[in-house]
Amino acid sequence: MKYKFSLGVFINIKFGTLAEVEEEIKMLDSLEDLEHIEIWREADYLDPEADKLLRSLKDKYRLILHAPFINITMASNHELVNRASVETMQKYYDWGVEIGAEVITLHGGHKPFFQSSEVDIENIGKTLANLKTTEKLQATLEHMPLGKHFSTGQNSLMDINDLEKAVNLLPNWGFTLDIGHVLQNEEDWMSWVGNHVDRIYDIHLHDAFWGGKAHLPLGTADLKCKDFFQFLADKGYDKFVSLEVVGREETIQSWQYLRDNDLLKS
Repeated sequence: MKYKFSLGVFINIKFGTLAEVEEEIKMLDSLEDLEHIEIWREADYLDPEADKLLRSLKDKYRLILHAPFINITMASNHELVNRASVETMQKYYDWGVEIGAEVITLHGGHKPFFQSSEVDIENIGKTLANLKTTEKLQATLEHMPLGKHFSTGQNSLMDINDLEKAVNLLPNWGFTLDIGHVLQNEEDWMSWVGNHVDRIYDIHLHDAFWGGKAHLPLGTADLKCKDFFQFLADKGYDKFVSLEVVGREETIQSWQYLRDNDLLKS
């Protein structure tokens, strides 16, 4: 299939050790026709050799970055919490510039259950306006799935329309679309994507059940991957599509699915 976007995979850096990075790179080396890497970095500290190895990926692949989101929020009702979170984001944004990443994805974070989505959006916009960005690294926001059970701390930006409202408060920001999350949320996403394709800088790719689980291997749930790729090609989408499947073996399995269905470029 012919398309213009870059097709890549996630690697997950949770601890920042050299051994962890080496294991992730071993997986990358098993995947042919890989165009870019999305580095999800939760680790606060990187071993120097791990950092060096991650930076060296630029010699082989295009790089994009997923900022940490666990225990981080821009939507809190406590301004001090939001301020600490955006200061943390600045550290990762600056690292992304250093390693030559082209896009960075952030989450709005959790919010108290009693807080309206309007206040969530206001808090996120106000907080992220303090992130110092440059033209070198495109910042984006991602939406999240609806929670199935009650929690005192819930996701913010739980649909693509709220995502749009938040990004509209942030000049020069863009969207990260998660196709699995919109399936989970049973959202009408096709017209939305068509209307915003020029502002979508990254798409997270994984299978999901309509109204159910997500981050599943491709070909195991409700995503019609070939139709989705054709839709993106028809819309002229030309940025990043990043495979975000849980597990290294599942990632390899999904990459093989793409090959078997003639969805890789070569």
